[in-house]
Amino acid sequence: MNDQKVLLLILDGVGVNKEYPGNAPFLANTKTLDSLIKKYPYLELGASEEYVGLSKGQIGGSEIGHLTIGAGRIVLSDIERINRSIKDKSFFKNKILNQAFKDVKKDNSLHIMGLLSDGGVHSHINHLFALIDMVKLKKLKKVYLHLFGDGRDVPPKSILEYISKLKAYIYKRKLEHVIEIASLAGRYYAMDRDHKWDRIEKAYKVIVTGEGNIDDSKAVFIKKSYKKGITDEFLVPTLFDKDALIKNKDTVIFFNFRSDRARAISSAFIDKSFKNFKTKKLNLNFYSFTQYDKNFKNLNVIFPPLKPATGLGQIISKLGYKQLRAAETEKYAHVTYFFNQGQEKANKNEDRILVPSPKISTYDLMPEMSLLKLIKKVIPAIKKNYKLMVINFANGDMVGHTGNLHSTISSLEYMDDSINKILKTIDKKTTLIITADHGNCDEMIYPDKSMSTAHSLNKVPFILVSDKFSLKKNIKKPTLANIAPTILDILDEKIPKDMDKSLLKK
Repeated sequence: MNDQKVLLLILDGVGVNKEYPGNAPFLANTKTLDSLIKKYPYLELGASEEYVGLSKGQIGGSEIGHLTIGAGRIVLSDIERINRSIKDKSFFKNKILNQAFKDVKKDNSLHIMGLLSDGGVHSHINHLFALIDMVKLKKLKKVYLHLFGDGRDVPPKSILEYISKLKAYIYKRKLEHVIEIASLAGRYYAMDRDHKWDRIEKAYKVIVTGEGNIDDSKAVFIKKSYKKGITDEFLVPTLFDKDALIKNKDTVIFFNFRSDRARAISSAFIDKSFKNFKTKKLNLNFYSFTQYDKNFKNLNVIFPPLKPATGLGQIISKLGYKQLRAAETEKYAHVTYFFNQGQEKANKNEDRILVPSPKISTYDLMPEMSLLKLIKKVIPAIKKNYKLMVINFANGDMVGHTGNLHSTISSLEYMDDSINKILKTIDKKTTLIITADHGNCDEMIYPDKSMSTAHSLNKVPFILVSDKFSLKKNIKKPTLANIAPTILDILDEKIPKDMDKSLLKK
């Protein structure tokens, strides 16, 4: 124990990349950040692939990033847990999944819904393929797919490629007369997480009541959308078969594994007291790949949560210290629920600052987002003697996802100004650590010069703003998992044996 304090600042989606025209952090005028990198101990951390327990070529994300930072160790992610079950065939013996298929035979149709993508952030097409294998195995007669366009964690105009792969797999399994793509909707509508219920309502109604856009051809609809400047993320919810509506006693399997963007539309189906818009009262057999919300009733979870690890937040609390978490709405769950290893409730002596994200269609229209409001609340909080402060700046990721390079550069400059305000506020006993959870805005143009809205595989910065501490040299493969033990080391507290190693030089 000592009198040191730590402020961990997570610059969401700000990775490290070489100089090139799509590297927003390089192009932005970030005098504060640049000077800190030159003056203080600096290294780069792995935040994707095997560095955070993911498969080769798999991008990192905010969920796994914050889980890993908070855990101080590599955590078995939901995507890897599902991948392994498919590989060892235990997926097909899963009792809850098998119950879903029994419900179909007992009652009515099966509807499978989720994000059609191999981005691996919210879903993976391989998981859909495994469900198709299950359809074959169980000899079902009719299955409807309600798919969401990605265009964010993958190229903006790639859904036709995924549909082609999906159709090829369906034909390979000789299920072309069984499985039908019944509807499409951009994730902007179907996967909103910021309480914009008008979006969720459009996605819900088109597959439940048939209200909304109706078309005959998926390919024609998509091409018409592209001509209007509408990419996959923003595809207007559209129904292709009026007989494919979700009806009473039907079974629904939602194959997204990440919870935050699956909660809203799920609640419209299963929450009996749902009041955000008018819904049809249906008695459904509703299944989800993972637990979207522990308070959800009428939801069958195919891969229930594992016992969570004891993370940095719990350790700080058990030591009797005060801690702070601060973010705007878009990243609030990440600095609380995910950082705390899937724990919704705040730890003892854990205070939280939440600032609503702006109610606009896309964040490139307001690149500062709610950062100015957030920093206005954070500055006085810094003076309250918290032992650990965890603050997330959402701009690099959320504006980066729009693909608007100019606005992203602007967002990073707002961010840099806020870092300067933090520097002027912290006292000499506070070590500022600046890092990121994954890359994104560091790679906004693909090699073919098309726009990238996806996360990158790049490493992320780690800046130790301290005159007292220094970093080890020649560290072998440092990752996000090294952050929590480093913080405990700064605070002169014992590092648990199951945590990774500290980066501090002794």
